[in-house]
Amino acid sequence: MRDLLNRLIDERLVEQEAVRARVAVLPAEIDAAVENIAGAARLDVHALLAEARMQGLSEQEYRDELRRHVLEGKLVNLRVRGRVHITEQDARAAYAQAVRQVPTGGAPPPTFLEVRERMFERALETAIDRERSRWLLDLRRGVPIDVRL
Repeated sequence: MRDLLNRLIDERLVEQEAVRARVAVLPAEIDAAVENIAGAARLDVHALLAEARMQGLSEQEYRDELRRHVLEGKLVNLRVRGRVHITEQDARAAYAQAVRQVPTGGAPPPTFLEVRERMFERALETAIDRERSRWLLDLRRGVPIDVRL
């Protein structure tokens, strides 16, 4: 219940921030997101929307959810991405963490140089997630929120 409430609060704060920043999501962007997700899942759009219905979401509810994700992505790019700088050391730390997760006894993991670009991407995703969390906390600090469960 608390997680759901926090998610709803974050969504509302992101909506307010989007209004302040004059950021919007166009219908064509939602259509593109639907097509991208369908393509990644190797489905056509109709099959993807049928799957959403099987999960209990109408097409409009699914599109609304995607709009929220696209909107947050735009705001993260606007407010967060500029604060994130990935170094070789960050990529090597991501590699070390990935290697620790590989089960022992199997084939040796690829070398850092073989997966260097993926490790930069992983380090970037981790840093963006961390900065996104900080950004949401900053948004929360800016408004009085009284949660009573």
